[in-house]
Amino acid sequence: MHTISRSLTFKTFFSPTLAALAVCAVALTACKAAPEHAAVDFNPDQVEARNVQGQWVVAAGSLLLGNFGDSETDARDAVRVIKHYRFDKHCVFGTPQPAMEYWLVNGQAPAGPIEGEDAIPFNPPNTTVKQINGSWKIVDGDHWMLDFGNDENMARVALETIRKLGFEFMCFVGKPARKMCYFRTGGAAPKPPPPPAPVGMARLKVTVVEGAGRPAQMPVITVRHAQDPAVQPSVLAENPGRFELPPGPYNVTARVGAGPETAPRPVVIEAGKITELLINTGTGTLELMLTAGGRPLARVPLIHLKAGSQLVSSVTELPAKFQAPEGSYSVEVQLPTTQNYVIPSLAIRAGETTRQTVEVPCAVLTVVVNVPPYQPGSGRFPRIELQRNGRFVTALVDNPARFQILAGTYTITARGDQTEFGSREITLRPGEDPTVDFR
Repeated sequence: MHTISRSLTFKTFFSPTLAALAVCAVALTACKAAPEHAAVDFNPDQVEARNVQGQWVVAAGSLLLGNFGDSETDARDAVRVIKHYRFDKHCVFGTPQPAMEYWLVNGQAPAGPIEGEDAIPFNPPNTTVKQINGSWKIVDGDHWMLDFGNDENMARVALETIRKLGFEFMCFVGKPARKMCYFRTGGAAPKPPPPPAPVGMARLKVTVVEGAGRPAQMPVITVRHAQDPAVQPSVLAENPGRFELPPGPYNVTARVGAGPETAPRPVVIEAGKITELLINTGTGTLELMLTAGGRPLARVPLIHLKAGSQLVSSVTELPAKFQAPEGSYSVEVQLPTTQNYVIPSLAIRAGETTRQTVEVPCAVLTVVVNVPPYQPGSGRFPRIELQRNGRFVTALVDNPARFQILAGTYTITARGDQTEFGSREITLRPGEDPTVDFR
């Protein structure tokens, strides 16, 4: 149990960024509980770590679950924890700065532990709500766990929730700063091997590898009944995939990233037994970091992987990760200004991860108009046009207007409804982020 000197104000687990506020906003919209208690459901198979404009976040589809700042390790560890426990509901007390978060599985407390877990046990019958130094806290004996500020009611409802769900351990993700918290039940011993399948059921373990035998990252494994098409297919996005099914004949396929679905592999599984199947997809991984002026792109554009003229996959994160069959590809970086930069001849090798850093000759230009009545915040927006070599490139109606464009020399023209504020010429070098001010 941690002492007071190791205690944490739970509010510090949540970054006061727009991303964190977005999580709370989505949660409040989805939840029908009291305003201070919000919850959202999600599919753990969709959970992934993403880099969004230099911030590592964990998301399930379009739902943002957490912001881990610049720590890719912490974000991927959070994904590992969520998928291990099969969390499917994220709950918080307090908005917009949550004082407590917890995660559930089918409406129940998760049971642990997981290898390498940072877990602190506590005694629920001994846990109470106390006011300490003017702040309402949940404490276990002499050690305080959660801080609810001046909201005594929220603290008591949170404690009731802890007891009702049977939580016994408070667990954290993130080192040295703790960026995610979850509660669980269970002892401190490792989880025992899975028990035998229930009578009348069979188990199937499917391992997916790429090319020379490297385990594939997050493949989609589909198991279909070979004789009864009316039976709903079973799908998992984990490796290995473990299925519990009625005995009988099945066809198993796997797909990795943008690669095609493999040919069906027939397998017959028997009641009370574990059948293991190895599927080789022949795919590989390309991990691409894009820089400008030696630094990662400040604004992540749309990045396409192409085989010839055929679009294979698209991402909007850095590093850009593509999984596809072995072969030669090109990458098209599509800037918001409709300018494109093509990186040719990128090889993907089966069973390998190829990492490359490519310099994209682009810059970010900010144009501000401070001429009445078009000052920023006035509610009136000028039109900012860019031309290059006498040809129109792009335009924005905004103030300030921000352009991500290829390096080079441009003419900037600012116009109001019936007024032209003038033109400026500027030469942009890769990685620069200048501001042009019309006054």
